[in-house]
Amino acid sequence: MNADAIPIILPKSQFRQYRLKLWGGTFIKIKDKIRTQNDLIKYLKKYNPIDVYQTVSWWLNPQLLGSRIERKEGFRILQNFFLGMDFVFDFDLDDYNSVIEMQDNLDKAISTFKSMGLNDYMVLETGRGFQTVFFDFNDWLLNKYPNLKKIANPLDREMAYRAKLIKLVNELKSKGIKFDYNVSTDTRRIFRVPNTFHRNGKMIQIIYTSTLKESEPKGDDSASLIRGVPKQTAEMQSLG
Repeated sequence: MNADAIPIILPKSQFRQYRLKLWGGTFIKIKDKIRTQNDLIKYLKKYNPIDVYQTVSWWLNPQLLGSRIERKEGFRILQNFFLGMDFVFDFDLDDYNSVIEMQDNLDKAISTFKSMGLNDYMVLETGRGFQTVFFDFNDWLLNKYPNLKKIANPLDREMAYRAKLIKLVNELKSKGIKFDYNVSTDTRRIFRVPNTFHRNGKMIQIIYTSTLKESEPKGDDSASLIRGVPKQTAEMQSLG
């Protein structure tokens, strides 16, 4: 199924970790940076997974992404070097009384984000509902909370982002907007790759996008993402 998929690669793809769910239920983390459509297609043809995912957050070494609780400090930072993130929230039909109620909540959420100044977004139809991805969330968050830029340690910065996510989700919840609150506050969450297939056979389709027009990632300035982050020590560089 997904061996024949032509996936759409999103901005900052080379900073996202990709994961494949195989037919036996096993998850595989791709130990490579996915920069182009062909990079991912190679793995889809090799494994023919039933589901294809990517991280919502961006990582300096996404192919090494590990655990926040790894004991060895050098490995822990190297494998969890947080750079920033998109904001993704889910609207699953199972959580609503009708399709109309789900669509109303989706429309209300998008209108609220637009009123906050976020306009670069994409809506995916997932087979169970919708996922909305805001690509300009990271810039918006840093403008709203400039002190985030001063947090040099990437692990501390990730936790600070998560605190802001919880605050944002609670604000949306207070406005009566109903979506999957818990997963939306997770900096480690994954979401489906557009133009791949859900295990139920339905394609993950882009039903709206404000600016994304090509299947290849836009030019991303790695230096601008890493600016302000402490340089790796000689010990960490030797690990890479």
